[in-house]
Amino acid sequence: MAALQTQAQGVVRVGAIGGAISGLLSQALPLLAHAHPKLLVQLLEADASQLDLKIARGEIDVALCRSPRVVREGWRFEPLLALIPFSVARPGVSAFLNVLRSSSCLPG
Repeated sequence: MAALQTQAQGVVRVGAIGGAISGLLSQALPLLAHAHPKLLVQLLEADASQLDLKIARGEIDVALCRSPRVVREGWRFEPLLALIPFSVARPGVSAFLNVLRSSSCLPG
């Protein structure tokens, strides 16, 4: 892992529910790697309540999950799919999100 991090020109820390990993990310990550080969994606699978805490603590940059009942002040949720919106915790993850939006695994 240390060798990968020294070669990377950017890191995005992604937390995701299982469904987002097996569906969306399994198809989108290869496209992202091709488009941005120097970007290191660190992936953590967790349930939505854990993702909420990890975003709040700054442990992840993006959470892929279903929309929560309550949205914290200052957070933004944007739909990728009807059932899987994401929240962005910090600037600088636009390349990652753009690839997810444009990947062939997302409906038109």
